[in-house]
Amino acid sequence: MDFEKEKEMLLKMKASSSGGVSKDDFITIGPDQEIMVRILPGKDAETPFFHTVHQHYVRSGEEGNGRYYSCLRDKDQKCPLCEVYFSLFKTGDSDNVALARSIAPRQQTLMNTVERSSDTVKILRVGKQLFDVIMGTILDEEYGPVHDLDNGFDYKIKRVGKGLATSYTQSAPSRHESPAGDQQAKDRYMGSLHDIQNITRYMDYDDVEKASANVLAESSEGVSVKNPVEKSDGANSVNLTSLLND
Repeated sequence: MDFEKEKEMLLKMKASSSGGVSKDDFITIGPDQEIMVRILPGKDAETPFFHTVHQHYVRSGEEGNGRYYSCLRDKDQKCPLCEVYFSLFKTGDSDNVALARSIAPRQQTLMNTVERSSDTVKILRVGKQLFDVIMGTILDEEYGPVHDLDNGFDYKIKRVGKGLATSYTQSAPSRHESPAGDQQAKDRYMGSLHDIQNITRYMDYDDVEKASANVLAESSEGVSVKNPVEKSDGANSVNLTSLLND
């Protein structure tokens, strides 16, 4: 994909589990660990190097138990969990707002990367904070497209803390640009790309609706779903972002 088009997509984003792969295909970073990766470009000129989705986490029973649901709004469909999220938030009740925040759709961005320690292509899944750090580097004229095969930069991903206190702000590119590898290595990397645009699995609407009903059952009496949100673009997306940032 043309870098200027990618840059435009990144700027728009700033303003505003998986099929076909196993858990071993994803990079895991533990608390207070750091790894070195090389972010790879898309498979062709028309394919972005990243793919962004949103996920709801619905807790179940004891603390730490629960399930992730890919947000149906990413498919331009009505999402029952988003409807419940908005309805709970708008009550203003502190318990309902806390419940709403627990199921809020969280941004997840997937990228093909070379895990330098193993020299294999794995999927790096990052939240909004780390993606913003990487995006800032790409939009910085000193660096530009870090994912360029010939003139890009390796990237140090550093995780500090755990849980809600986790931070990735100390992640940074290497000081000097370099090729991703020799020609043989580059060909191997590009031939090993995961289809990140098509690996997200979506539950059936009925299953997501059941999960949303269970969440609603935990709320204060009298809460009902109003003003359903059907799509992930437009004004509703802006409203969602503003609520999440409150």
